[in-house]
Amino acid sequence: MIVMSDEQPDVREKRSGRPLVGWVVAAVGALALGVAMWNPLNVQLGPHGALYRWIGLLVVAGLVIWAAYRSFRHRFARAAVAAVGVCLVPFAIMMTSFALISTDLVDSEEVLASQDGLQLVHVTATDWIDPFHRVELRRSIGPLQQAVVVWEGNPEGDAPRAARFTLESEVEVVVVRYRADCPYRTGFDPLTLTPHVRHDDSLRRGGGC
Repeated sequence: MIVMSDEQPDVREKRSGRPLVGWVVAAVGALALGVAMWNPLNVQLGPHGALYRWIGLLVVAGLVIWAAYRSFRHRFARAAVAAVGVCLVPFAIMMTSFALISTDLVDSEEVLASQDGLQLVHVTATDWIDPFHRVELRRSIGPLQQAVVVWEGNPEGDAPRAARFTLESEVEVVVVRYRADCPYRTGFDPLTLTPHVRHDDSLRRGGGC
């Protein structure tokens, strides 16, 4: 005897199409997150940029788990997917907390030089408990802002005395060290602002410049 289902064909089609929609949404979210993580144009996401990226990663992971859960029909497979989701919760809490405590607290900003919409900004910030200095190259594009670090000092280290544009796509940061001027010069990409050399005092060995 053949038992006919009371469920209408269009209802079954809608239900069968839900997992596909979930996978499409998850794929689009993963693509958007990948572009945001890559950030080829160095768009500044604010002081909590790392936190925003982690939240985006968690959202995409949630979409993938939801799509996988809806795709499987077997109870064991669904239970396995649900178990993976539960195991990710403490990891998500841990990484979100790390992103929060690793955020630099900006104390002050000072524009040292400007040229054709570009700015060299001296940023004084606090990393955990130690203050440090860095110089950022910035450009505003409507409501967005590009920003890259061209020079960064050690915690409780030297501060930049001056910064300037030496060429159309070249900058120089001057740091006073042992009563002498130490110039740090680098070119940069005019589109992405990516510096050819990112000067980091933590990599410097020995005294002098």
